[in-house]
Amino acid sequence: MKNLILPALLLISVSTFAQKFKLALNLQKDSTYYLNSSSSLTIIQDITGQKQTIEMIMGGRIAHKVTAIKDSVYDMEVKYASLSVSMKVGAMHVNMNSAGGGGNSLLDKLMASVINVPFYMSITRTGKVLSVTGMEKLYENMTANVPEATDAQKAQFKTQMAQSFGEKSLKGAFQDAFAMFPVKKVGLNDTWTASTVLESSGMAAKVNTTYALNAVTNDAYVIHGDATVGAVSANPGYRSANGMEMRFIDIKGKSTTDLKLDKNTCWLIEVKITKTIDGIADIKDSPKIPGGIKFPMSIIGDITTSGK
Repeated sequence: MKNLILPALLLISVSTFAQKFKLALNLQKDSTYYLNSSSSLTIIQDITGQKQTIEMIMGGRIAHKVTAIKDSVYDMEVKYASLSVSMKVGAMHVNMNSAGGGGNSLLDKLMASVINVPFYMSITRTGKVLSVTGMEKLYENMTANVPEATDAQKAQFKTQMAQSFGEKSLKGAFQDAFAMFPVKKVGLNDTWTASTVLESSGMAAKVNTTYALNAVTNDAYVIHGDATVGAVSANPGYRSANGMEMRFIDIKGKSTTDLKLDKNTCWLIEVKITKTIDGIADIKDSPKIPGGIKFPMSIIGDITTSGK
């Protein structure tokens, strides 16, 4: 009997390593899938020898309802169920919370005005985000539901929302979250690569990630990713940010990702991403910044997302 046990165990082990898995979304029409996200962002700027640190914490719960399935594409209605932003710059500290209690009732109300307002996303089974549309409805709803805000306050809030939650930024964020799907079936310890573009106000960076299937449990696929971050272009164009034309050049950095996918749906169970990006902020000459200015800037980000 003992002589039979060892070969049997070896056979089971070999079959597990040899097995290939198709990692792809397997969602149901009219079902709603949630993502709870918490991100911490620290920006360190060295402007003419003076260091400035900006700390930002963003949290949110997002509902994704599958409205249609066309071949390999899921059409989704997406809504924020909750949203909060906390930002600290020097002695200034600003909190906004859609649930209230942020410390400024007007800012809380502006944040609450985007809750449960639908926008739309199309994503393939292999995690490629094709489009994010309908964000203008969030801004229109904000304006309509907060009549006591001045035009300047509405304009400033709209600009800030567009930079952090605009269609390009959200498409990049969603793509970053679903970039792990391989084109082909993979086995245990197999590796594959994926490239995404990270976009925000003033910056576009290319992220090249090598993923590995580290484990397969009864209910999850466990994946690890290591990435390098670099410039999309050696000479990027300027982008509008906070009333200035700016760009981020000489970009370099790294990122690590640890995640679990539900074995049945391949929806995210848990994701932890850490990113460190260094570069030079280049602000264009303007009446606001005569002669322009360049200064080194570092971005450190920690993102945790769960699908519960």
